[in-house]
Order: sequence, then C-alpha cells, then structure tokens
Amino acid sequence: MKSFFYSYKLIFAAIISLFIISCSSDNNSSDSGDTDSVDENKSIEIFSWWTSPGEAQALQALVDVFTDDYPNVDVINVSAELGHGQDAKTVLNERMAANDPPDTFQLGPRDLQTWIEYDGDTSDNRLVSLDELFKSEGWDKDFPREVLDVVSYNGHYYAVPVGMHRQNTLYYNTSLIKSSEIPTTIEELFTLAEKLKSEGITPFAISAGTGGWTLEIAFFSILAGSQGAQFHSDFYSGKLDMTDDANVAKLTAGIDDYLTFLTYTNDDAGDLGWDAAAKLVYDGDAAMYIHGDWATGYFTSLGWKPGVDFNAVPVTGSEDEFIYGVDAFALCKDAPDEQNAKNFLKAIGSPEAQAAFNIIKGSSPVNPNVDTSEWNSLAKATLEQLKNATVLHNVEVNQFSVPGATAKDAATGIADQLLNLYTGDITKDEFISWIVDNYKAATSGE
Repeated sequence: MKSFFYSYKLIFAAIISLFIISCSSDNNSSDSGDTDSVDENKSIEIFSWWTSPGEAQALQALVDVFTDDYPNVDVINVSAELGHGQDAKTVLNERMAANDPPDTFQLGPRDLQTWIEYDGDTSDNRLVSLDELFKSEGWDKDFPREVLDVVSYNGHYYAVPVGMHRQNTLYYNTSLIKSSEIPTTIEELFTLAEKLKSEGITPFAISAGTGGWTLEIAFFSILAGSQGAQFHSDFYSGKLDMTDDANVAKLTAGIDDYLTFLTYTNDDAGDLGWDAAAKLVYDGDAAMYIHGDWATGYFTSLGWKPGVDFNAVPVTGSEDEFIYGVDAFALCKDAPDEQNAKNFLKAIGSPEAQAAFNIIKGSSPVNPNVDTSEWNSLAKATLEQLKNATVLHNVEVNQFSVPGATAKDAATGIADQLLNLYTGDITKDEFISWIVDNYKAATSGE
C-alpha cells in the first residue's frame, strides 16, 4: 500500500510537470548572475519538508515575496500537494533518480555532497553553482562565514540559506513555569522536573515516532548542558581522543544525565512526531520541550504569543553555545525553468523575504540587513544569544561519520542508536561501546 501511495504521488507530480514549459541547462555548473529577466506565464516547482503548522506558513511567506515581484509565475508547492514532509523527500528522490527534477528544493548542508556527487559519482552533479548570484547580491561578503562555508562545496556556492535554527532550545509553558524558575544548572533542572512530576505534570515533552533525530536534539543539548559547550562541540566535531578514559568518563556522565532526563518525559513518545510533542506543552500536559526553534512557528500557529504564553532559552548549561542548523534551497541541474528558479532563489535571500520567513519560522535570519527592530522579545533574545555565543556549532556538518557510511546517511548513526537505546534494544553500556568504537574508526580513517 505504501509503495502504491508513493507511486501515485510520483505520477501526480509528473502530471503537474506536463503543464510546465521546460527549458533545460546541460551544464552541471551553469552559473549566470542574470536573475532580472523573467518568462511570463510560467510555473516553477519547489520541494520542501515544511508541511507542519508554522512551517507551511513560513514557506508561503517566501513564496509571497517572490510572487509579489513575479506575479505571472505560479509556484507549485509539491510538498503541500503530497501532505507530508517525508513523502516529499521520497518523491523528490524518485524524481531525481528518473532525471525528472523540480526547479528548486530544500536541503540541509549535509545533503550537498549527496547531490553534487550523485550516487557517489563525482562527475554527476545534480545541482547548479550559484557563485554569480552570491556575488551579484553581495551575499558572499554579507552572509556569516560559518553559513557560507556550509552551503559551499569545493569553493562554490550551491544553496541559498534562508535562516539559522538554534537546536539547543528549552521551551516552557509560562502558565506552568515562571521565568524566574528557570534553572542555571542541570542538577537544578532535574530538581524542577521532580517538583513538576510530583504535581502530576509531565516535566518534558519528547517524541520518537519519526526516528531518532528528535532524540538526538535532546541528547546533544543535555550533553552540552551537562559537560559544557566546548566538550559537546569537540565531541561532535571528531576532535576528541576517545582512547582517553577522561573523555569517555565525561561522555558517560553526559549520557547518564540524558537518561535521567528521559525519566521525566511522556510515555507515548514512540507514537508522536515533533509537533505532537510540542502540542503537549501547548495543552499544558507537559511543561517543557527541548527542540529546535522551529517549534516557535508551531506554537504561534496555534495562537500562542512568544514571550507571553510560552518562552524559550538555551538549554540549561549550554548558554555559551549556539547549536544550529541551516535551511537552504538549491537549483536543480536541468530545472524546467532555470531562469525563474534563479529569480526565486534571489528573492528568498533578500532582507524582505528573510524578515517575513524567520519571524514566522522562529529562526534567525542569515541576511544581516533584515530589520528586526519590531520583532518580539523572544526573537530578539535569540538573535542576541547568537551574537554572544562563544561556540557556534553546525549540527549538519560538524558530526563524526559512521565508517563506511555514504554522505546521505553519515550522520544518522547516533540518532539510530539513540532510538535503540530509547526502545531498550541496546543498553547504556552497548551505546557507549558503539560510540567509542565508531568514533575511533571514523576519526582515524580506518
């Protein structure tokens, strides 16, 4: 049944494509800075995994900025038609394999190598270089160097970033927790959790129904809070010597704190996606939620006001670190309408689009020319924390890889093992052994 569903959606997407007047590019790295011209009465297809409340509205804000400038170009949001972000990823992979690309699609920095070296073939680049666009718009000078580094490959830019999401974020329901009650240490955090539990309130919401990636956000946030920002960053960047017993001891202590954290979470996590876990906080069934700050967009879509009904701070103990991911869009090789796709990418990198997008999504803009003077207190506080962080850590590229893994699945190892740990399929000792063994092999090149 599932395969039939995907096939149906693939056929649906292909039918849509029949109504698009195609123009192809045969150059893997064709790169024109000319994004002012436009072909009238055209359509472009976009793919993303943003289908949840808040996410979908933020994506529409990007589209609206583009269509204001190009009213005769229709934007076909294939993901909205499919209805689920994971379905969109599946259909995108099927279409790319069939040499039937959309015009542009969302990707994370860790995906760049996957598409540039398609199926491991360095001569099969499925993306178009955007160097001239970055240069003509001044993004190569204006955007943060850390972000430019993660959207480039071998010295060329391949994706336009639209925002930075902090992932070590602790949300809380202000009707259950006052700002003055927010702890300053992990020990105090667990003391607060024990108090809430005694009052019949689930201290932390968590989800595990869509894989281990949500668990990993909680894990590295607790690890940073427990053992310090620098230890977390060095660990995930592959800079630690895991033959050193002292480092293993610190890792073990962080895992112990993570396991303590799990004792204060909801029992039905295995049935929930990230947004359903966030809903527990909204409903007052849970008090706190450790997650990426895209949850801000979800909460506001339900009518909550940032800084009033809910608030957010860096996870206790991780205040010195801004653990972030980057949202970006790339241009497909052989895009049916490359010119208008470039116009779309130019639009979403603008201050106007990034202002409209990030205030809804809950993320921080990449373009430094965004006017944030009228933003809410939570958004301003997050920007200030980004500015003052002593450790900037991008989760999508600064992560040791499981030996033998492809670029596509290199970073899934710990997430998968965290899910196994959560379900009881492995023990804590087995989890630690897995990390230590794979860490040694990955960082030594064995």
